[in-house]
Amino acid sequence: MSEESPDSAWKIRSKHRRRLLDRLTEGGATVSELARDADLRVPHASAEIKRLRTDGLVSSDLSAGSRGAKIHLTESGWESVRADE
Repeated sequence: MSEESPDSAWKIRSKHRRRLLDRLTEGGATVSELARDADLRVPHASAEIKRLRTDGLVSSDLSAGSRGAKIHLTESGWESVRADE
């Protein structure tokens, strides 16, 4: 049995999550911008961003739910992207 931690074997499995995280490596963006750039509907992008925020992978410059907030990768988000390359 491997001594590998669960985190070291973690992969980004959701294609929506992958698209959003990839887009965020280019810089912060609003939910609408992320949805457009990732070719997702705004409700789908918003729901996935909520999950990313809960998982600690993204944060925003305004409180959650604020219109026009820029979403950014956290250090954990950057680590997840790098680990999945």
